[in-house]
Amino acid sequence: MGGPNVQSAKMSIVEPYRDTVIDMVKSGGNHRTIHPVIQNMGYSGSCNAIYQYILKLRKEHPEQFQHNPEESPPELTIESYPRDKVYLGFSFGLRPPPLSGA
Repeated sequence: MGGPNVQSAKMSIVEPYRDTVIDMVKSGGNHRTIHPVIQNMGYSGSCNAIYQYILKLRKEHPEQFQHNPEESPPELTIESYPRDKVYLGFSFGLRPPPLSGA
C-alpha cells in the first residue's frame, strides 16, 4: 500500500498517454518499449515515470489489465532435432558444414 503522500496515476506526467500505455501493456509491452513510442508523441518524462505509472494503474484499475485470450499470440512450439544434426561451432568462429541437398 502507498503512504499518505502517494499520488494517484491521474497526477502523473504519463496520464496524457494513458490509452497508448494501456494498449501497449495489454500487448505485452513494458516501460522500456513504451518510452520511445510516447516520446515520439511528445512525452518528455523518464522511463521510470512510465514504470511507476503502470504499477499505479494496475493497482487502481486492475480490470483494465485483464488478459484477453483472443489477443494472445499463438503458442510457440519447440522442434527437436537429432543430436547428430545439430551444429554448435558458430560461437567458436567455425564455419558450419555445407547443407546437403541445397
